[in-house]
Amino acid sequence: LSTTWTTATTSTTPSTSYCAYYQEVSAAGVKANNIVIVGLAPSATATQREAAVAAQLFAFSQSNGKVVICVAKGGTKPTVAIPLQIVTIG
Repeated sequence: LSTTWTTATTSTTPSTSYCAYYQEVSAAGVKANNIVIVGLAPSATATQREAAVAAQLFAFSQSNGKVVICVAKGGTKPTVAIPLQIVTIG
């Protein structure tokens, strides 16, 4: 299996259809059949880390070149953009 690393950033205006809030982000190299792991980018500030923890972010789905990032039900909608690191396997 091949592994690819890429980055993305959420905006401060996610939608609410799939999760408490969600946003589709562009992610180069992601394919619909990949396994996707999302985490904070090393460049995240303390404020961004706190917002990500409060949001309980997770990858909901993916398609070619895109990943849907969700705020879990019970999570807090971020008020800052959050830099992400996305790992794809497969």
